[in-house]
Amino acid sequence: MTRSSGVRGRMGVACLSLLLLAGLVLGSACLINTPGAALDTSGGSQSLTTADTPGDASPAGPFTVAQETAYNQSVAEFWRFAITGPYRGQPAWTSAAVDPQPTVLYDINGLPQYYEFYVRNGDQVPGYMWVSADKRMGHGLFRFYEGGPNTNLTKIAGDAKILVRNRYPEYPVISVKTGLYSGGYPLLCTIVTMQNTTTLAQEVIIVDAYTNEIVPDHPSEDYAGHEYAWSYLDSMPESDWEAKAAEWEVQYSDASPVIGYALSQGIVIEDPLTIDHAQLIRDFLSPESAGIPVFETLPVETIAVTDTTIRDNTVSAGEARALAQAVFWKRAVDRPDIYGSLTYRNATLGSGDPLVIEDIHGRKLFYLFSVERDGEQIHWIVTRANRLIGEYLTMPAETGDLDNATRIAEDSVREKYPGEKIRSRQVVYCNDKAGSGTWVVLTTYDSGSDTTHRIAVDTWSLNATTKTVGPGQEEVGFPSLFSRVDPEDAPRWKEQWEEESASAREFTSYALSHGIRGDRVLTDDDVIVLGSWLADNTPRYSLPQELFNPLYLEAGSGTVLDKATLAWHEQADWFSAVSFDASYNDTEIEQIIRSHAIPYPYKLEIHRPSVVLQYYARIPVPEYNATFEVLKKNGNVMIPEKHMAMWEYVENVKRDNNEILVPVMMLFPVEANVKSLQRQGVDLRTANVAEINYYSPDTVNKTERVAVLSELITDSRVLFAMKEYPG
Repeated sequence: MTRSSGVRGRMGVACLSLLLLAGLVLGSACLINTPGAALDTSGGSQSLTTADTPGDASPAGPFTVAQETAYNQSVAEFWRFAITGPYRGQPAWTSAAVDPQPTVLYDINGLPQYYEFYVRNGDQVPGYMWVSADKRMGHGLFRFYEGGPNTNLTKIAGDAKILVRNRYPEYPVISVKTGLYSGGYPLLCTIVTMQNTTTLAQEVIIVDAYTNEIVPDHPSEDYAGHEYAWSYLDSMPESDWEAKAAEWEVQYSDASPVIGYALSQGIVIEDPLTIDHAQLIRDFLSPESAGIPVFETLPVETIAVTDTTIRDNTVSAGEARALAQAVFWKRAVDRPDIYGSLTYRNATLGSGDPLVIEDIHGRKLFYLFSVERDGEQIHWIVTRANRLIGEYLTMPAETGDLDNATRIAEDSVREKYPGEKIRSRQVVYCNDKAGSGTWVVLTTYDSGSDTTHRIAVDTWSLNATTKTVGPGQEEVGFPSLFSRVDPEDAPRWKEQWEEESASAREFTSYALSHGIRGDRVLTDDDVIVLGSWLADNTPRYSLPQELFNPLYLEAGSGTVLDKATLAWHEQADWFSAVSFDASYNDTEIEQIIRSHAIPYPYKLEIHRPSVVLQYYARIPVPEYNATFEVLKKNGNVMIPEKHMAMWEYVENVKRDNNEILVPVMMLFPVEANVKSLQRQGVDLRTANVAEINYYSPDTVNKTERVAVLSELITDSRVLFAMKEYPG
């Protein structure tokens, strides 16, 4: 059970810059779009409310930002975007206004952390923003999202409440709130407060919004999540509070003048701006633009989604195969074991026809190409079968049990409609939130009664439904994915498809020119050849200009950590990590660590090299300089320094008799780069990383934890020992 007073504080690094995310569907770690503690019963964006659970007033601290103040900030930023920024000329934005009633997102210490304000245009929500509810966040506006929220908090909070009540049936629930835990990227949770009927103390339970698991505030064998419940606000050093609040004041001062000016001109800031009022605001924000008409119409390219445009943008199986082959090869030369049991190592893209996924009208949506090993299908690679379908509509690779779904459908035909002929067979994907979305659909026809029957089997639940289908009823229950294609987005998706397809054709042509075919397993030479093309033609993050040399440090070399990172290191509850040669199995690694005296209960979590990208070079001393030059020329290698933002090595160079061991991190394409370096004589080996997670980290002070690492590094079987900072 998690008590609010016992939540440990680990300081994360939050992104403070304004991000404009256009049409991006975000994962569970960042799309926070839920009413505070009252629940959105619709799950959509039209019934967003902010009231807390009855009897649970929103607390305030000395740094809490008043809701009205935060609203002024949101309105000022919205005007900048809608009048002089990227949304000018878009009616959905220029005729909208910011709703003054926000959602409150609480830090798990109970204080408001962010207000989520919604831009409303009638019953539509073209966008929303996060505005700080605590000055210690150091910024006013944190995020501006395009599009309305889509999280159904009713189900999220309801499931959390049921979970907690089932776990602790004797404790009455006092309140339920939407909250955020961690801080590297805030994670959405439900904060359930209960009354301990024995101690009469209030107990706080944190339930992750997407996994519906209780999140402990300490390592636990019962919790497989990657993050524990900790308060971002509580993790901030008190010495930083005033400085952070001062940063917030500067940002808010930018919002105050325009709001004050608007009020002086009789503008009601809760209402959409008229053209005249918008011109006044524009002139105030950008005096040099005075006289230029506001809300000018910008040309917007659209593609009407009709039967004709759908047909004209259908992708042939041959075009799609080139893209699927490129995707397969990219994975095979990067980290072919990253898929766990579905490893792509020693596999090929199947040569047979792809599985076609359609809508109920028979219009192609996706192709599924099989990944095969020794003739057995082990995975799918999904490509779009129409240029107008965007990435955000792409179905998952898992299609359920197609074979059994087909068998059940055929058995249903024989049982319910004996003698009727099967007219069509389809695998259908539909715009339907119920079920998996993927169905095996058979239709039969009885000429005697002139009736058509449809038998549909969900490929996940294997539930079968049958229906007599009349004219115009094909769509009922199986809405087409094409109904979700936005005509304004369609040109962008079409252009993206054409760019990806052109790149894939270039890549596969390059492979063919080197004798590499898709119907055979890649050799080491193939991996290196394909990897060289990808390394030269794939955008990547920039690397340091000079590869760090851990043995011969140059003057002024080494990472200089900024004050915020240093403060974070002081506050953070880092992981203890130890690396081993990958030839050691999990049992052997556990035995090695247990052979050392660690006077506290702990558990090990061992990560494979394909996941953590951990390698090391074993270099004879006389060959060090030459080997380092080979590493340096590769351009896809990083040797971690002893002190970095995310790591702190006890020692990042280790001597073993006449050899030097240094940690090496490989960048995309990993497999190709490793093989290339090994081909050039670099003794590059894989490493496993074992994390030592203490059950009660608060009882193990950091000095003792460093002492454990310092002892482990003296073991000749241990490669490196390090602190790993979360974030």
